[in-house]
Amino acid sequence: MSIVGIDFGHDSCVVAVAKGGRIKCVDNEQGLRTTPTIVAFGKRQRFFGVEAKNEAVTNPQNSIYGIKRYVGRAYTDSWTKANSASFKTVMMTDSGVGFQTSYLGQDKVFTTEQLVGMMFTHLKGLAEDKILDEVQECVISVPSYFTDPERRAVLDAAHIAGLLPVRLMNDTTAAALNYGMLKKDLPELNAPPRNVVIVDCGASAFQVCVGAFNKRNLTILASETDMNVGGRHFDEAIAKFIKNKFHFQENVDLTDISVLKKVLTAAEKLKMQMSTTTSELTPEIDYLERNVGNTICRATFEKICSVRIRRVETVLQKCFQNSKLDVDDIHSVEILGGSSRIPAIKRLIEKVFRKRPRSTMKSDEAVALGCAYQCSLLTGADHVVGNFVITDITPYQIKLIEQVMFPIHSKLPSNCSIRLAVLANSTGVAYEEIESNPTMIIGKVVIDLKDVVSKSPVINIMASVNGNGLCKVYSVTLEEKVDTGESRNPDAMDTSESTQQNQYRTIQEVMVENHVFGMQRSELDEKIREEIQMVKVDNLEKIRKSTRATLEWFANQIGK
Repeated sequence: MSIVGIDFGHDSCVVAVAKGGRIKCVDNEQGLRTTPTIVAFGKRQRFFGVEAKNEAVTNPQNSIYGIKRYVGRAYTDSWTKANSASFKTVMMTDSGVGFQTSYLGQDKVFTTEQLVGMMFTHLKGLAEDKILDEVQECVISVPSYFTDPERRAVLDAAHIAGLLPVRLMNDTTAAALNYGMLKKDLPELNAPPRNVVIVDCGASAFQVCVGAFNKRNLTILASETDMNVGGRHFDEAIAKFIKNKFHFQENVDLTDISVLKKVLTAAEKLKMQMSTTTSELTPEIDYLERNVGNTICRATFEKICSVRIRRVETVLQKCFQNSKLDVDDIHSVEILGGSSRIPAIKRLIEKVFRKRPRSTMKSDEAVALGCAYQCSLLTGADHVVGNFVITDITPYQIKLIEQVMFPIHSKLPSNCSIRLAVLANSTGVAYEEIESNPTMIIGKVVIDLKDVVSKSPVINIMASVNGNGLCKVYSVTLEEKVDTGESRNPDAMDTSESTQQNQYRTIQEVMVENHVFGMQRSELDEKIREEIQMVKVDNLEKIRKSTRATLEWFANQIGK
């Protein structure tokens, strides 16, 4: 049984595996732990990671990046519309996003789930090369703000790649588990916990959680995110400043995608340099800039990014308040993600928590390692990590109509029941499950009432949120409110302790259908078959290249 953890990131991915009784991250073909989240399509094969990033320079129209933010989103989504200019996108039959590319000399359209599945296939191959065995079971990280449709889309993508995810794990929770596994001096179970804040400012979002640690025990107390604060947002702010303030050669088209990429690359480099120096810096943009005398400094950066930086403080404050802890209760603050090193963000962390941020974990590897530890725990491979109890939470509330089923910070997994009155003689009713933060429909529940004969029915709806954060209505019963003034036989209504206390009695079970996002089985099977065929094509091209290289080597030897 495989033990694999996958950190599915916006800009890059990391894979961790268990081998030789230890869990460690895997190197890719270039000897790096981080693999760029890019898929490129050529005339003979697909490219992934570093190779895809190189391919994007000469083949940008067939190189797809940033696919994580499209997962589970509709084509009509406002974010999709605002960020799809770099790609040729189309609406799929399920209203999802499709990407038009040229593959093997033919025009093709791939869904977001397929593209993510392709990336997972590549990461799966890296893990299999490391452990020399087939990989199926795994734990995949997702941002804590991912909603029901986004999480189901990640699961579909994993199935396309031939993976069997045993859990989707929130990024910050995975990092917190890695912290708990590393620290050998945690308090005993019967002692007050060690409260640690995990701050992750990644490429596309800002995530914070507060975890309470004891030996072999982790409880997430609060979690907060902002999808509009991340490394890419800072890069774009710097790039906008460069385009507006700096002088370029007259023949430079600032709307050209390849030019914009060069400006963004220069902006990212400036951001990293300004984290270590207050000096004036000059952007390095390949042969595009005419006036190299223009500069930018840290103070200017903080000014042009002031709106984003203020949002960081809001997230930190909100998470701290929701944890219901005092400043003295916080033991330490651990930071992850490249942009967490920005001095302005560090200052805000210290301002809110009165603690200087630490980096005792490997920033790039912490999430993947935490996922691998979780995979070991869930698959029963306790010989690798031992026992560890994790209690995670939902970062948003889930409602049915206007009734809250699962309040924010409900434990995972959770069960609940709510009662709703319906009109007599109704043939059916469709309830929409709605997430309030952000507000969006995540599915519909259709309840069949055509056989209901009660004059004043009440529907008792029982629902659950599983460990993956997925909501499901699993039971609906028709009940009647008992008239307390009426003479009655107590035994007739005493079907359970709860119904007696609430003065309701069950009349009948009601048929219920859950309509959620995600692929139908037939569609998923088709995508799996397509992926298997594309893997065969990739492997044949690798064999062809290897054979050609061997023949060329022999030819050179004969020539000598």
